[in-house]
Amino acid sequence: MNALTCSLLAALAAGSGEADKVPGIRSLDELRQLSAAAVQDEWDIRLGLADAGDDAGPWKLLFCHAKYIGPKDGLRRLRPPDGPRGDARILGPVSYTVERVEPRPAAAERMLRKFAAAASGDTDAERLYAATIPATSKGTWRITVRGRDGKTIQSREFTVEGDRPCPWRAFACRDGSQPRGSEPAKWEVDCVCRPVMPQYPETEPIWALRDGERFQAMRALPGKAGFLPGRLPPWPQYEARYYDGKLRAVKVGEYPYPLALSLDGNGFVIRSESAMIDQPDELLLARWWVDGKPIVAQPAEESAVPARDVARLVRHTREVRVRFALPEGLGEIKPGTKLTLQVMYCEGGDEPFARGGLARLRAMLSRWPAPQPLLSNRLTFAVTERMLRRSVSAKRGVVDNPLG
Repeated sequence: MNALTCSLLAALAAGSGEADKVPGIRSLDELRQLSAAAVQDEWDIRLGLADAGDDAGPWKLLFCHAKYIGPKDGLRRLRPPDGPRGDARILGPVSYTVERVEPRPAAAERMLRKFAAAASGDTDAERLYAATIPATSKGTWRITVRGRDGKTIQSREFTVEGDRPCPWRAFACRDGSQPRGSEPAKWEVDCVCRPVMPQYPETEPIWALRDGERFQAMRALPGKAGFLPGRLPPWPQYEARYYDGKLRAVKVGEYPYPLALSLDGNGFVIRSESAMIDQPDELLLARWWVDGKPIVAQPAEESAVPARDVARLVRHTREVRVRFALPEGLGEIKPGTKLTLQVMYCEGGDEPFARGGLARLRAMLSRWPAPQPLLSNRLTFAVTERMLRRSVSAKRGVVDNPLG
């Protein structure tokens, strides 16, 4: 009995009677070793639900792994579902819904993500898609995954024991001292506290392998088994392509952070080994610590969310500069207070809690540095009187140099 026949039998079993449960997974190897939940277009489909990582935030990750089992010279077209309706969202070749089991969610608590999938005729042998499943509110939630025919493939319930705060917030906004519409745009720290969570690319898998390729991890952390792309924080197993094909010398127990965060005379600087899309107001998230204590981002009012340009000049850069300011929500800050900052780059954008998702059009863009979120190092610095004056001036629209 060949692999295709076995997979078809597995798919028929999954489609009859009560749907199988989406398995919990801890590594990419565990996901690969699962039995196929369904077969579509000569691809085995496997599903898994994982935690995002200790330092991530109040969300889970729903993974869809697709492995090609057809003829070697096959077209390898992996089609999205046929017109999902209602609250269904696309995840690669399948669709899914998330609903509160009890009580029913209020409109302001909608936690659904929207993804699109692109049909492709390349020679990929494996593809991995991911979706962020918010887990911020207390209650029991049900994830239901359906195939192209609308029939349930697998489902799973998970319980959130209590409301979970989110440490991640929007990092940058347009510099208020710059005339609106000026390009290229300049940026400053976004003082409005808006909690956000990362999105994954809407039209591309977060990871793919061609025929004959093997995924090679750079190095595993002591005590950590396996690697799951998309998890945060990023274990030191980034593929070499995230560093322009150059492997870094990484000591055991250290992170090879793809982004370098620093502070100079004009503010914060984020450098990348590879090109980033220069839209930090949408693609850069941040979290802060005050004297070592993590700060929780509180939801902003709907009216506090700034408008974003519909038509934007999109360019790539390896360096983003953000003018210094201290955001709201850090509490009382005085000279000598130690602040720590870490940023995250998300090519898929962010998902603010305070508003629905915005449609984004980023046509003809490269996928560098990676289609999954990337972290920077943690930057710790002591606040000076000049920094405090600068932060006050920034909120008043006055420009000066706080650090030089």
